[in-house]
Amino acid sequence: MNSNITPKRQSLQLLKQLKKVLYFSVLIIFLSCNNKKFTKELWNKQDDLHEYPYRKDIIDDLLSNYRLKGLSYDKLIDIIGLHDDKIIMGTANEIYYPIETKYEILGIDPIYIKLLAIKLTKDSVVESYKIIEPIEH
Repeated sequence: MNSNITPKRQSLQLLKQLKKVLYFSVLIIFLSCNNKKFTKELWNKQDDLHEYPYRKDIIDDLLSNYRLKGLSYDKLIDIIGLHDDKIIMGTANEIYYPIETKYEILGIDPIYIKLLAIKLTKDSVVESYKIIEPIEH
């Protein structure tokens, strides 16, 4: 240890180091918590490419904090909005919400699609739901 450094200066240096460690710890925690709260507005917000950039961040909150099973179709639409009727899969009593789509660089066809699939009863009540992942082309 350098004898020219006073105890007060040592304390200040230690405090500065602790501040740096605390700052980076908080930053890491903040950046790792990318889950956001579900809102209908975020769920339905589209970017310039007509993708839904927030769905992948809010899907966990939606499924954890909203009871979808047993909802009428109308109530489901009230909570999360209209589904994407361009996705044709399964049967007529299934609806799909795209969560995430990835493309090759400069590509127009998706290479990865993640969907929320909701199955309705014949009376238009949510019977079940699941995440379909990945759908790779």
